[in-house]
Amino acid sequence: MKVGENMEKNKKYKFIIVGVLTIFICLSMGVTYHKNMSSDIVYEKIEDDEDEEEVQVNKEIEEEKIGKHIMVDLCGEVKNSGVIELDEGARLIDAINLAGGILPTADRKCVNLARVLEDGEQIYIPKIGEASEDVCNERNAKTSSKKININAASDTELQVLDGVGSVLAKRIVEYREKNGRFKDVRDIMNVAGIGDKKFKSIEEHIRTQ
Repeated sequence: MKVGENMEKNKKYKFIIVGVLTIFICLSMGVTYHKNMSSDIVYEKIEDDEDEEEVQVNKEIEEEKIGKHIMVDLCGEVKNSGVIELDEGARLIDAINLAGGILPTADRKCVNLARVLEDGEQIYIPKIGEASEDVCNERNAKTSSKKININAASDTELQVLDGVGSVLAKRIVEYREKNGRFKDVRDIMNVAGIGDKKFKSIEEHIRTQ
């Protein structure tokens, strides 16, 4: 009887040991699987973040390539008058080319094709004989030694300066009326729209008295 009882006990112990081992193995496999899944999720999240960052960088690069644009109203003796969009820093010749070119009836000597354009300005190309000699001389003043007195010039006279259109010319006059005379030509940089680049293009053509 004792031998039979011992055999029964051994069987029970073996069964318990096998059960415990089975449970332990199952738990170990579950933990390992969970860790692997977590790693995959973290890895995928990192990849997603990297993709988003790359897209953002590419977007910023594209925006830099596009640059700033301006719009001007070109009318008079050109083939196709109207509002034209150009890159910032474009010159009158660029606008005329986009408009199909200048007409044979245009007074070429009264137009400075090399001047830098300003956003929002209107450019009128006159017919031959339409503009007086004085008007033509004023429009081309920036190509001569004549300097514009920024403390006395009207908004129309200020428009002969390189890159100064009607909008910016009015700002200069309004600033002068509100703040008083410009003591130095560099003070004109206090006017909104006149930065280092534009100031350098007009510096040699302006004076304060």
